Formats: sequence, structure tokens, C-alpha cells
Amino acid sequence: MFCLQTNIAVVSGTSQRDVPTFQAVHFVTPLYIRCPKMDEENELIALRREKLEKLRARGVEPFGAAFKISGDIAEVRAKFKEGDTLCAAGRITAHRDMGKSHFIDLRDATGRIQIYFHAKEIGAEAMEIFNLLDLGDLIGVEGLCFLTKTGEQTLKAKKLTVLAKSLRPLPEKWHGLQDVEARYRERYLDLISNEQSRENFGKRVTMVREIRRFLRTAVLWKSRRRFCKP
Repeated sequence: MFCLQTNIAVVSGTSQRDVPTFQAVHFVTPLYIRCPKMDEENELIALRREKLEKLRARGVEPFGAAFKISGDIAEVRAKFKEGDTLCAAGRITAHRDMGKSHFIDLRDATGRIQIYFHAKEIGAEAMEIFNLLDLGDLIGVEGLCFLTKTGEQTLKAKKLTVLAKSLRPLPEKWHGLQDVEARYRERYLDLISNEQSRENFGKRVTMVREIRRFLRTAVLWKSRRRFCKP
């Protein structure tokens, strides 16, 4: 590292003037304190990378796959009818392990739907791929519509497609993204973990679109009046 130092030099026949020179300055290497939270996150990232390689070893390319959907999740819920087969895609935001049965929450910008996984329904090979997934991963599911005992709309998975593997863990489920600076600097994390932030952004987009539509209409009307004058 270098700092700028100004010396005074005397030149014969002229007045004194400043001559900028560079002088090397040596600093003591600072001591870094290990952060347990950062170490834990690095371990989780390393574990997810291992799962990524295991997916590729099974012939699954975890990025860039195409998947045809029946609509966004809100549309899937609107089309829901017991016995029908529908396709949905989104991000895994919750996982409930019931032993051989698994329930996950699949979410996109429009809502959430529950997906049911069982080896008897989807097959042992697909179930092994499912076990390599984590919260935050993007998947596509083709499944049979049915209602649980509590009346929850659920898709019984018949086919699974990995769309993207998330290498970083999501913010904590219950507390979300608490760091205010991180919420503004990493807005995508806030939108993933905070439903209220998504709603606010949706309202803002609607307001801006309507303001633009009104101004565009007003300017066009004024232009027409100006050109239509005799």
C-alpha cells in the first residue's frame, strides 16, 4: 500500500514549490476474528456444492432445463380439480419430512402450493434426486391434484425436473432478513423471504404503471388537440 507525501524542494533560481512523491508505507497485517455464523454458512455452501456434483454424476444438469407449466401457481390453484394432472414450477421454501412421505411448499411470485413426494408415486430414482434438493432450489413438478385431510390443495408428484440448484442458504424462515442494510443491498433475498416486501413491490409496480398510463394518455390528448386546431 502507498500513501501520498508532499515534500518541499528548493530549485535554484525559482521559488519553493511542492513536489509530490510516493513513499512506501508498511502496515502490520490486521488480525481477523473468525465468525461462527460465516463458518457455518461456508460449510452449508460446501455441502450444497457436493450435492450439485452428485446431481451431475447422476446425469442431472441442475441449470437451464426447460419445463412446461400449466400456469403460474395462482393459476394452478384456480384450475385445481381433484383427479386432474397439472404442472407447476417454483422455489422450495419449506420441507416437512414425514419419514417415507415428504411435503414441500413450492412458491413463485403469485403464491404457494403444497407438493407431496413418495417413492411409490414418483419412483426410487427420482426420490434419490429429491433427497439431493435443498430449500431455495427451483424445480418443476407434474402431479395429480388431491386434497389432504385438512383440505389443503396438493399435487401428488409424478415427475420431477430440477431447474436450478441454489448454492447459498435462504434467510432464516421465521425471522427472515433482519439486517436492514442487507435488505436494501441484497433486495432479492428480501423478496424471497419476506411476503410483505413482495406485496409492497407489487403495489408499487401497479402504481407506477397506472401513473405512466395516465401521463401517456394525457400527453397524447394534448398533442391531438394542438394538431387539430384550425
